[in-house]
This record gives sequence, structure tokens and C-alpha cells, in this order.
Amino acid sequence: MKLDIESGGKRWQIGLPEGSLFVKVGSAPDCDVVIADASAMHAKFENFMGKWTVTDQMSDTGTKLNGETAYSAELKPGDVVEIGSAKIRIVAGEGGQPRKVTQSPAPVVPMEAPPGLAFKTDSLQEMIGKAESVTLRETTPTERKSALELEGRATHRAEPPRPREKTPQERFAEEMAARESRRPNPSAMRQAPVYQMQAKQTKKGSPVVGFIIMGAIALCVGGAVISAIVEEMDSPAPTWTKEEDPFGDISANVPGRPAPAPRANTADNRPRPASKWLDSNEEKVYRSRISKIEKSSDALETRLAAIDAIVEELKDKRHGLSWDLERTRRNLDVALMTEMSKRYNEDSSLIYDLIRADAYEAAFKRLEALRDYSQKSDYHKAHLEVTGLKDYIDPKFKEIEAQNLAFITDEFLLADHYLVLHDFQGARETVSGLLAKARVESLLKSCAQHEVAQLRAWELEQEAGKRAAPRAPFDKKKWKLPAAPKSDLMPEGESGRWKFTSALTNKLAKQARAGELEGVVTVYHGRDAVVGKWVSYRLTLEIQRPMPDDTGETHNFKFSVLRQPSELPTATQLALFEQFKEPTRDEYLGMLLYCYDNGLMEDAPRLAWKLWKADPSVKADLDKLMAAKLGIEVPAAGFIEKDGKLVEK
Repeated sequence: MKLDIESGGKRWQIGLPEGSLFVKVGSAPDCDVVIADASAMHAKFENFMGKWTVTDQMSDTGTKLNGETAYSAELKPGDVVEIGSAKIRIVAGEGGQPRKVTQSPAPVVPMEAPPGLAFKTDSLQEMIGKAESVTLRETTPTERKSALELEGRATHRAEPPRPREKTPQERFAEEMAARESRRPNPSAMRQAPVYQMQAKQTKKGSPVVGFIIMGAIALCVGGAVISAIVEEMDSPAPTWTKEEDPFGDISANVPGRPAPAPRANTADNRPRPASKWLDSNEEKVYRSRISKIEKSSDALETRLAAIDAIVEELKDKRHGLSWDLERTRRNLDVALMTEMSKRYNEDSSLIYDLIRADAYEAAFKRLEALRDYSQKSDYHKAHLEVTGLKDYIDPKFKEIEAQNLAFITDEFLLADHYLVLHDFQGARETVSGLLAKARVESLLKSCAQHEVAQLRAWELEQEAGKRAAPRAPFDKKKWKLPAAPKSDLMPEGESGRWKFTSALTNKLAKQARAGELEGVVTVYHGRDAVVGKWVSYRLTLEIQRPMPDDTGETHNFKFSVLRQPSELPTATQLALFEQFKEPTRDEYLGMLLYCYDNGLMEDAPRLAWKLWKADPSVKADLDKLMAAKLGIEVPAAGFIEKDGKLVEK
């Protein structure tokens, strides 16, 4: 099996050999497949019993298999796994499932039976009953001689066996045997006469008595050895001068090794004997303390600190509690590590769900609680790297902060969209939801709360009829205007309008990529906006949003968005079209048609007047176009100019 990988404009393949256990995919440099916008350890391709599966490793953005989110799934050729921006296609090839080798059976040669003989399988008893009895007799001398001659001829004709190569053990045994053969023969040496005495029969004793005697001897020897060791430990260390030091010139006899420094007193170099052993009662008390700590329901870090305190108490004492202390501390340490891993898995999963629900304030609080827990004690800090918390908390804070800011920006812009449509209720609900879900700084929060109150007042005025009713958003299908007539201005009529509007959008995208729009002032849902740099195939817009607070002071907040030129609001695109240098007649016509296609009826008279100024000869055709879109007859004197617009009389 092979992986066909497409990421970052590049494409390559890697093979999955049959012996591979797993392939790691992520942004970490030690991964087998490195993807820049994936998690550090995003997913694993694992091989078990000849089958490959993909398993998500608790990644931030998830893993998709054939367009659907999958946590663990079996793979087959043709599947497509999406990790970040990368697409990994499973291709059949070298390294797939092990092939089964089928051995064809040997051909069966039919055996023909002699005439009159039928094949029949008899039982064992029937075969024994049908067997004829055989009488054995002795061979004659002539028969034995013939057999021996035949055996001799066969042995003579047989090829002599090849000598076997001897093993090192056999060669060593032969060498030792040769050495033994060179020694004097013991049998040739004079031996002393051996006198044999008749064995005297003795009465056997009880084996129990023998065991008792042997045990007594062993106790005596062991006691003597222990007494000698204790006496040696309690005896003062010997002292001697340089001339009397028996080890003073050892290094001097070793070539290439410098002579050691003079030893003033060997007692200074010997380790001091530890204090005496704890008695059984003291050890019993310590074991009771260790058992209580192990069974306690206190926090794990508290119990670990208590065990370490006991270790410190016994530092200079000799005891038999090392195993109990080591076992208890290791168990508590493993329990704390398990608790931290469980907390990390639960909180990271919950934070992921909160972010998907745009509940950024709750996600921040959960992440802050997890950070405080990870720094709770030195024992927690020691396990940060093992449990993965060290590489999760700080990057996750930066990620949530960026997503929170983007959410605040999008919600305020959505509220501006509702304000343009005079939908005060929609704007109020949007800002209120923003304050409930996002983490907002104090000044912006105060201004947003004041705006919610203002929107509620406008909503009540609208219900009382003091303000205009909300408008529905523009729908091309419902608000489609009548078709444009054919004329010299539009030779193809309505079907040819796309070549004028498409030329505008193509020119806008080209200028944005070239950076020619940087610094241009436009509008964004009724707010002033300044075009910034072209970043990651998108246009940057800095939006100015003035907001008053409770005291009446107005604060100007800036919001930054990244949008494709085609994703910009229609009013923003039209404002950028009008920023073109020296537009042609066809470009003004495209702007006018763009207004009619997108419901920008308030801007259409202004663009029609600019088209007439660019080419006065199109006035008659322009009047027919405007009358057709408005669904009226052409005025007798045509449309007239008023305040820079072409309108009816």
C-alpha cells in the first residue's frame, strides 16, 4: 500500500512496507509525514494483522475519511484522508496486505485396475483374516554366503562418505587428548601396593540426628562470621605514616599512571559507618505510617510529600523499609501521572467542543483551570512533558485568542449588516450573543452593552411606527428586474451583461493581488474601511467602528478582516469599482448593471449619470435601459440629471 500525499502545492508518495507497524502524521519534525497546518501529533496509520487503519490522535482540527469525520477507521485503496489542508489518497501497491500463496495439488494419475479386479476397502479385521500364514525357516550356508558377497559388492561400490568438518568443541577435545597422550603413562609409573581391608559392617544411624548436627555447625559458623563483621565495623580505622602505608606505591608500578598524592590518614578516606539499624518496633511504626499514607484519601501530591518526608527522616539511618518506600512512592507517582493524563484528555475534548460552539469565554475558563492544575505542585510540573500538557496549554491559549478576536469581529460586522437593513432586533440579538459567548475587554464590553440598550430603544420605536420597517435582504431570484433591451449600448441585450460585470470583478482581483488597492478608502456595511495588504490570497480591510459608552463619549474601535474580493459585500465591491483610475464607458456600464443585478438601486442613478458623462451618445439607449429595469415607459424628454443622478422628472 502507498500514500499519495498532496499538501502545500506539492505532491509526493511514500510506501507502506508490510513490516511497518505505524506511520506518524503531523506538524512535528519527528513525524514520518510532516504537514505544516496539522497538529503536532495529528494521526497514525497503523498496521495490524496485515490491515491498515487511520487513528486520530486527539488532534485540534480532526481527521476526515472520504469527507466525513473519523476517529479510527480501516483503510482500503481509493480512500482519501484529509489532515489539515493535506489530502492523502490510499493507493494499492508495494507494501499492501500479505499475499496468500496457494500451492496447486499434484496431478492425480488415474490407475487402471486389472480386468476382473474391483477396488474395495476392507476393514483391518477382514484384512488380517484373509492374510495367509507364513512359516519361518533357517537360511542355508549357501544363502548366507551369497548374501555376504552381495553386501560386500554393494559396500565396495558405494561412494565413501565425505569427511564432516569438526566443530570447535571437537577440535579442542582432540587437542586436550593429544596433550594427555604426551604425559607420562600413569600405569608405567611405580605404584605403591594397595592393601584392601575387609569392610566392617556398621549400624546405620537415624538421618534426623545428622541434620541436627549439620544445622548446629552452620549456626556456629554463621555466628562467628557475623561477630567478626560487627567487630570490624566497630573497630577504629587503622592509621599509618607514608612509609608504613602498604598501598602507597601501587600506582608507581603501573606504567603510564601518575603516582597518587600522599595519604595522610586512611581513616579520612574510608566511608563512615551508618548509624545502627532501626529496631523492629521503630520499623513497625514507619510501616504503619507508610500504609496510612497509601490508603489515605488525601490529594496525591500531599501523599507524595508525606512519603518524601519519611525518606528524608531515614536518610542517615539503616533500615529495611527501602522496598516499601520505593513501591509506595512509585504507585502514587503513577497514579498522579494517570490523573493528569485523564484530566488533560477530558478538558481538551471539552475545550474543543466549546470552541466549535463559539463559547470562547467558557473555553478560556476551562483552559485557565487546566493551566492552574498543571502548576499546582512540583509533582505536577514534573509530569507536564510526559502527559502532553506542556505542548498543549500555551499554544492553545494563542489559538483561542485568535479565534475569539475573529468571532468578535464577525459578530459586530453581522450586527452592522442588520443595521443597514433596519433590523434592530437582529442587531441587538447578535451583540447580546457576542457578549454572552466571547471574552471581551472591559471598554469594548461597556460600549457593547450601551449599544444593546440603544438598539432595544430603536426596536421599540420601530414597533410604534416611529422608524422605518426592516427590509429583507436582497434575493436575486425574487427581485430579478426585467431584461435589458438590445441596442447599440448592449448589442446582445440581457445575455451580454456578464462580459461587462465580469471584466470589473477580474480587474478588481488583479489590482488587489498587485497591491494597487492598498490604502484605498471604502465602506463595509456602512462603516468606513481602509484596504490593507494582500495576505494569503485575501484582501485585508481595517474597519473603523465608532461606539459610544454610557457617559456619551465615543470610542473608535478597529477590526481587521481577511476576505477574498468576491466575498466582499456588494456595496464594498461597487465602491472599489468606482476607485478605478479613468474608468471607460464599458466599465461604467458594468457598474450600472452590477447595481441592477445586486439590488443597489440607490446607486444606479449616480452610475447612469457617470455613464452619460463618459459618452453622451449613449443617452437614448441608456434611457431605454433604465426604463426597462424600472418597469416604466421612457419619459418624453428622457431621464434628466439632478444632483449628479439621472432621474425621472
